Amino acid sequence: MTPRRHDGVDGRGAGVRGADGRGGADGRGGAKAGANASLACVGVVLLLTLASETGSVWLQAAGCGLLAMFAASWCSAWLGAACEVELRHADDLVVGVPFDVEVSVRNRSMRRSRPLIVRYALVCARRLAPDVVVYFDPIPGGEQVTLRATVTPLARGEARSGRWTVEKVGAFGLLSWRHTRTTEKVVRVCPPPAAPIELPDGAGAVDGGGPIGPGLDVRGAREWRPGDAVRHVHWRSTARTGRLTVLERGEPGHAALGVLLVGRSGEPSFEAMLATAAATVGRAVEAGVACYAWVEQDGGGCLGRLTPASFFVPFVRVERPRLPSPEGVEHLTAHIGEGATLLLVAAADVPPGWRAEVAAAATARGLTVVDLLDLA
Repeated sequence: MTPRRHDGVDGRGAGVRGADGRGGADGRGGAKAGANASLACVGVVLLLTLASETGSVWLQAAGCGLLAMFAASWCSAWLGAACEVELRHADDLVVGVPFDVEVSVRNRSMRRSRPLIVRYALVCARRLAPDVVVYFDPIPGGEQVTLRATVTPLARGEARSGRWTVEKVGAFGLLSWRHTRTTEKVVRVCPPPAAPIELPDGAGAVDGGGPIGPGLDVRGAREWRPGDAVRHVHWRSTARTGRLTVLERGEPGHAALGVLLVGRSGEPSFEAMLATAAATVGRAVEAGVACYAWVEQDGGGCLGRLTPASFFVPFVRVERPRLPSPEGVEHLTAHIGEGATLLLVAAADVPPGWRAEVAAAATARGLTVVDLLDLA
């Protein structure tokens, strides 16, 4: 399947492949009763009970016929043609943006296969997307059939694995043979598209376009002011204008943006702030701004400089309202440097005292603090 691109997120196609065989190292197989199996079981019990009470040969034959149908359904599902199933979709998804799930089934034998039902779901504590269910009619021997299902992600988050099931439907639809497999695949669902905010001057500039600091590059000429060194006087301009003129020198700093994330997944106002922050950081990364994020996790939280292919990762991983440690805040603010901007994305239930401490520490380092809660 050709990967799809959604709002700056590169969708890298990823496949899940396997056979619908009987068992395996990473799968589970077993029989499953169909929708009409319970009614058929009740019918068998009633017929055989009536036959034993009345001695009717016809009731005995009918009951045995139903039992034979059960056996035929089980055998047809168990001994059905072996098929190879491949499932593909993008790894990086966006809430509210539909994506395609491509399911291909190849009949590896020369005889006709049984009807197949393929189910696929992302394994996560939250329901990130609806389950995919695709039905395949019997496939002739040696042929391949590909179907697509369109799914719309429901919630932001990260799934470390996916679970898919191939179910072969037996004759008469009474019994089927089901094989389940769990795949170790990382699928990320990003916040929904949103409008970015305007950052202060310097935060949205490319590297080398930040605030002017000390340096040797000539940035312009101005009139002499008390305290200016004599070596900075531009004598040619002074002779032409008759006024003491000095050259102004300096070098632009490197623009940088730090993002501090804390909140609980699923809380509507916090999810809206995350979407706005993701759009803002995505635009800054595309402009060449050095962006860094901190999400408090076990073993740290700094994710390194964000790139166009990874800027959404910190916004996906925020799950629990864990306050960043003072060491984490210190690490982030020291990393982005003086003159940078700190984007604070904290839920409304975060203690105000902590928010004030972070703002004071950032201001003391010469950072500009932008609190998204104030703009909500």
